[in-house]
Amino acid sequence: MPEGPEIHRAADRLRKALVGKTLLEVQAEHPAIAGRLDGWVGREVESVDARSKAMLIRVGD
Repeated sequence: MPEGPEIHRAADRLRKALVGKTLLEVQAEHPAIAGRLDGWVGREVESVDARSKAMLIRVGD
């Protein structure tokens, strides 16, 4: 399992690549998460943050 520093570095890279972009496709490996992401397609990424070992990605309405 990734530790906090790895999550923060990944969030930094994703923030630079994704914030302000519109999501054209969203994929998740875990089935419990995959179904929740269907509504993200077509939305703009507002922020990518890391809190402890969690990565938070916020999308617009």
